[in-house]
Amino acid sequence: MVEALDQNLEAFTSATQGTFILTSGTMQGYYSEEAYFKRLLGMATRRDVKDDTTDITKRYFEDDSRVKTKTLSRTDNIVFGSHIFDLVNKDPAMAQAMIARQLAEVRFQDHINTGLGALRGALTNNADALYTIPSDGVASFDGLLEGASLFGDMDSKIRVWIMHSKVRKDLRKEGLANGDQLFKYETLNIERDPYGRIFIVTDSPALTTYDSPNRDYYTLGLAPNAVVVEDEGKFRDNVETTNGKNNILDSYQAQWSTLFSIDGYSFNKSAENPTQAELWTGSNWTQKADSIKHTAGVVVKSR
Repeated sequence: MVEALDQNLEAFTSATQGTFILTSGTMQGYYSEEAYFKRLLGMATRRDVKDDTTDITKRYFEDDSRVKTKTLSRTDNIVFGSHIFDLVNKDPAMAQAMIARQLAEVRFQDHINTGLGALRGALTNNADALYTIPSDGVASFDGLLEGASLFGDMDSKIRVWIMHSKVRKDLRKEGLANGDQLFKYETLNIERDPYGRIFIVTDSPALTTYDSPNRDYYTLGLAPNAVVVEDEGKFRDNVETTNGKNNILDSYQAQWSTLFSIDGYSFNKSAENPTQAELWTGSNWTQKADSIKHTAGVVVKSR
C-alpha cells in the first residue's frame, strides 16, 4: 500500500511541473516554524558625488517566520470476517489486499483535496491573488489571462491551472482542443493545452462552493513549489482477531500524519492539529512574502 502511494505521489508531482509537491518529510509537534530574513527592498538609490556631509539611510535586516502545519488522520475500525471469504472459497488475505489498495487511493486523493482546499482558502482570502470573472461569471481564456496578470511581469511563473471539469467544459466551448494526456488517476486528469500550460482537471470539492442559488468555481494558477504536501512516513496499521461472537471476526485500523505548507504564506499555529475546515479557512493563512509575485499563485473565480 505504501509503495503504491509513493508511486502515485512521484508521478503526480512530475506531471504538475513541480507546482504541487507530493513528497515525504517529518517534524516534531503539531507545526514547524521556519525563521528567515525579509528581503531588503529599494536598496539601490542615487548618490551625489559632491556631497560628503549628508548621512545616508540605515537599513537593517528584519526577521520573520513561516509556519507549516501537521494533520493527523485515521481510518475507521474496518470489521471483516474470514468466514465470509471461506463461504465463497476465497483466501481471507484478499480482504487485507482490498483494504490496502483502497486506502492507498483514499490517502492519495486526501493529499490532493486537502492541499487544494488550503490553496483555495489562502488565495481567495488575499485580494491581490483573486480575480473574479465579471458579468455572467463563466470561465474564459480572457479570465485566466486576467488572473495570471495579477503576477504582473512575472506571470510566466504561472505554470499550471487546476480546475473543475465544468470550467474545462466552458473553455472547450471557446475552442480548447484536448491536448496530450500526461497523467490520469481515478477522477483526476492532467492535460496540456495548445498554449503549453498544464491543465489539471479534477472535480475536487475544494474547487467549488455552493451558496443558493449560485455555484462558484475556483481555478488555481500555480507557480513552482506552490504547495508542499509531505507524508510523514509514520503510517501505522493493525489487524486484530476477536472471539466471543458466532463467528471469529477480524478488524483493521490505520493512522498516519501529513504536513502542509504554502509558498509565501504562514499557517495560524494556534490551530493545532487542524480540521479540514480550519485548513481550508483563508484567515488561517497569512501572506509573508513581500509581493504576490513571490507566492504560490492566483485564483480565478467563475460560475
